[in-house]
This record gives sequence, structure tokens and C-alpha cells, in this order.
Amino acid sequence: MRKLTILAVSAFAVLLAVSVYAANKRDATSVSITGGGYFFEGNQDYKNNVAAGARVGYNFTENWGSELFFNYVPSEYEPGGADNHFYFAGIEGLYHFLPRSSFVPFIAAGIGATHYSSDDSGLVPSKVAVDYGAGFKYFITDHIAFRADARHVLPLGERGKYGDNPHKVHNDLLATVGLMFSFGGDDRYAEQWLNKLEEEKAAKTQAQEQRQAAASEAPVLVAQAEKQAEPAVAVGDADRDGVPDNLDECPNTPASVVVDKKGCPPDSDKDGVVDYLDSCPDTPAGLAVDKRGCSPDTDRDGVVDYLDKCPRTPFGVKVAADGCVYSKESVFLKIEFDSGKAVIKKSYYAELKKAADFMKQYPEATATIVGHTDSVERPKQSMKLSQERAESVRQYLMKNFGIDGSRIRTLGFGAEKPIANNAKKEGRKINRRAVALFEAVVKK
Repeated sequence: MRKLTILAVSAFAVLLAVSVYAANKRDATSVSITGGGYFFEGNQDYKNNVAAGARVGYNFTENWGSELFFNYVPSEYEPGGADNHFYFAGIEGLYHFLPRSSFVPFIAAGIGATHYSSDDSGLVPSKVAVDYGAGFKYFITDHIAFRADARHVLPLGERGKYGDNPHKVHNDLLATVGLMFSFGGDDRYAEQWLNKLEEEKAAKTQAQEQRQAAASEAPVLVAQAEKQAEPAVAVGDADRDGVPDNLDECPNTPASVVVDKKGCPPDSDKDGVVDYLDSCPDTPAGLAVDKRGCSPDTDRDGVVDYLDKCPRTPFGVKVAADGCVYSKESVFLKIEFDSGKAVIKKSYYAELKKAADFMKQYPEATATIVGHTDSVERPKQSMKLSQERAESVRQYLMKNFGIDGSRIRTLGFGAEKPIANNAKKEGRKINRRAVALFEAVVKK
């Protein structure tokens, strides 16, 4: 029961994390090295000891992934002191919470097998086992993460020379920490998240500058010695600005405000609002301002009208520094090829036309076409063929639809990034491909 309580507390704690940055990528492959402890249920008479292991994982989406795992525990059978080398291996499914955070909690469940290598002749070597638990990954960099795992392990059945009990279930606990190394993955969501952070940062900077401008007034104190040397009553200077009342064209200037020879405060930006009352002292000449000396913000989006390129933004909508809202439009293209060839099949002509129409609709749109092969060709030939496949798509768009080639970049990765098992015919067919993402930033 104590082990189950520890597992429950661990699972609850990792679910309280706060999202700060996108980290768990779709289509990423990972390798983890782990170490910790394995705790046998007391009635098994095995000695608890350290556990060393490894994990290999793949993320199908940002949230869902799977891992193959292996753990080794050196132990002994306590009644007889016999050496026991315990092995636990299997496969798990993982669900990640907050996948776009640097702190990614998850839950896991799986099935596998345990194996006991012992001098005790009454011990059955292998058993089916199921497990479940929770953990978290903390990304130190984009590709390296610290991880911690806790699993409730249930080896099923108890068989040996002392009797059979196929329904017996043991309750073990595996707790480990380690490092995970991630490779590849889809960065589109991370890029969108970073763009959003940059927009929010720009908006905060602009708001801070406006507050600083509103707080900067230009009052300069008249020296106390001058006030004492020339009392207002003696020279007829009612507002004590240093200009006699008979020459003062602004007789009600507040004390300590700097004035010109006519007794009036300056208006540096010539907007009709004197400096000591001007909350926006750097307004360009000729602009209409309010009584505070500031250009109006009609749509109340935080960007004043003379800088606002989208002056009718709905209230409450977040905008960029120019007052506009932008979105990223995209079209995804995937083409498969015959073995050893870079010729585009007619069945993909319609998809290519959609991509070309997108490029024409959005003149600023760009694309990167990436070619891949299966593992049949030699590495040097595979790299060349993958580049030819990407280039054949680029040339088709240029020749048939007049798309400017400078808007399209091509890359070849050979057989380095398979998405299916190359040992199977269907897997090799899927891996012989060229993929492209056509993207455009659109003002709404």
C-alpha cells in the first residue's frame, strides 16, 4: 500500500506543472538512459537493489507516444542467499500533458515480461508483467531532457516446484531518473508559439514606452535665490514665472514651470498642448491630438491611430506593433515515388495544382521541399536520389504553373529520416517520398 501511495503522490505532483515553452515534438525519436531502484513486494523474498535501464521512444503526436524499455536489477534470493539477476522489458504507451512546455508531465501504461536468472531451482525464469505509472520530462535544451519515472509493476503468476498459482499477482515498484536525448520532430507548433511570444513582447515594450512618455514632463524649478531677489509683488509678477505681468501673455502659468520671454510654457512638438501638460511630447507635427497631447487610439488596441495600419481592429483582439492581426496559412504536400526513380506520377498532379494555386494566392508564400528514400540504395546514391525527388517537384511547379523558383528551397535527406519500417515493402513505399510545407503570413 505504501508503494501505491508514493506512486499516486508522484502522479499528482507532475500534473501541477505550468506550461512555458513547447518541447515535446510530434514525430520525434528519443533515447533515454535511466537509473534508480527496484523494490520487490515483501513476500517474494528478493532483495531490493539498484536498477539500470534504457528506453527508446517515438512521438506519434505532441501528446501520444510509445517507448520500448529494458531494466536490469542485480538481486538475491534472501532465504538462501542465491544470486538473482532480474530483467524487466516491454513496451509502453505514453500520454503527455502540456506538450508545449519545457516541463512535460505524462502518464504511462504497458505490457512486457520479467526474467529471473537465479541459482534457486524453485524459481520460474520468466513471467508476463503489466505496469502503469507517471513521470515528467524537463527539457534542458531542445534535444536534451531530464526525466523521472515511477511505475507500479505487476508480474503475473507464481509457478515453480513448490506449486502453481497462475492468478497470483505481485506488486513491485520501479523508480528511476535519467537523461533523454531527442532527435528530429515537427517544429511548426514551436515556431507558432515563439511567434506568439515575440508579438506579446513587442506589445509590452510599446505599452511601456507609452507609459514612460506619459510620465515625462519637462518642469524646471526657478532658482530659489531668484525668487527671493525679485519678489512677485515688487515687480508685478503674479504667477512668479520671472516675466512681469505687463509682458506676460500666459499670466496663469503654474509656479516652477519654465517659460519663454512672453511668459508662456514651450510646446516642443507644436501640437497645441504645452510641454508640462503634454503626456505625449514627441507627437509628429500636424497630427490631431487630445487634451493630453496624445494621438487618439480609436479602436483601443494600444496602437495610436497615426501608427495603426489596421484602425478598425475589434476591441480586445491582440495586435502586432503596427496594429494589425496576422495569421499563418499553409498547405502540406506529400508525394510518393517508385523505387529508384524521381518521376512524379499523374495521380499527384491535382495536389501539385493546389500547392501552385496557394503560391499564386499568396505572393509572399515560400516553401521547402524535402526528399527522402528507402534503405535500398547505397548512402551516396540515396542522398543524390532524395535531392532529385525534391528538385523534380520544384521544377514541375516552375514549368507548369510559372512559380518563381527563388520562392522554393529543396533539401535531400536520403534514408536518414524514415517514417515507416524499411524492412517491409509497404514501409519502403511510404519512405520513398517528397514532402513540402507551403506557408504564408496573412494580414487579417
